Amino acid sequence: MLNISEFAHPETFLLLLILPMLILAWKWRSRSSPRLIFPYIRLAYKAVLQESKNRLPLLCYTHEILRCAIIICLIIAAARPQLSQGPQKIKSEGLDMMLVLDTSTSMLAKDLKTSQGQANRLQVAKGVLNEFIQQRKDDRLGITIFGAQAYAYTPLTIDHQVLLQYLEEVEVGMAGEATALGDAIGVATNRLKEVKSHNPIMILLTDGENTAGSLSPLQAAEAAKALRIRIYTVGVGSNGLVPFPTPMGDRPVQIRLDEKTLRMIAKSTGGRYFRATDAASLAKIYDMIDKLEKTEQESEYYIQKEELFAPWVWGALLLLLLELLFQFSIWKPIP
Repeated sequence: MLNISEFAHPETFLLLLILPMLILAWKWRSRSSPRLIFPYIRLAYKAVLQESKNRLPLLCYTHEILRCAIIICLIIAAARPQLSQGPQKIKSEGLDMMLVLDTSTSMLAKDLKTSQGQANRLQVAKGVLNEFIQQRKDDRLGITIFGAQAYAYTPLTIDHQVLLQYLEEVEVGMAGEATALGDAIGVATNRLKEVKSHNPIMILLTDGENTAGSLSPLQAAEAAKALRIRIYTVGVGSNGLVPFPTPMGDRPVQIRLDEKTLRMIAKSTGGRYFRATDAASLAKIYDMIDKLEKTEQESEYYIQKEELFAPWVWGALLLLLLELLFQFSIWKPIP
């Protein structure tokens, strides 16, 4: 990596041309109002008696030298000295992707095996999504949750740490108990439409069938297709009797997964349908989607620049303080 020193506004150095004029003005002013300048009474006494020709002129010239140094420091600061580091590669923009997550009551079913044992569907889905989000570093991601209602839980953002914090707070039933599959697709479609993305993606995870909402899943998929939104659908959990928590303990409950509709949604938009029956297969599915939707990145070059004007500003301030200190102490004039 190359380090190159340069100035953002080199034309500012033309101001140095005023220095000779300032020096002449100071010299003319000192002649027009003659004064005796001395640091100590003893020195003044020796100057008068011995007519020193060396020390007093030096003190006078040092006064002007300090002022010139202040002006030079300010001119250099105004020219904005910079340290360039480069060239360096940057990546192009990533994809816009909406993660649509089912939070209906059926997501409490404990039929997914993990390395720690059985876990409910939402817990497993959140864990897998957490890893997926961390892999998509260059993409803008958002979360839509749905139950009986659907709403955009987070907007599309590149701040994945905030996204993960919100994901951690997702709970079963926070959007209602039923499953508004069509409304969820509609809400996510509206969010992706707002950003006018050229490569919008939707990943829909559910464990049931459409039982609520005003929009049918296939109609919503057609609207997404018209906007060139590709939908990947993920059916999670077993189809049939599954262990479900009740006040009396876990009891077998019948939960039906509408795989036919999920396949049609994915196919109509150019996506794919996946089926996950345990934590490992769900993780593998998101890994496959990650590989299918890798961002096409073009290498671009940019020069990283570090501003170096601050030391010159501080230098000018210190010289000014020194000049003022001397002016009211050892250079204090007596008319």
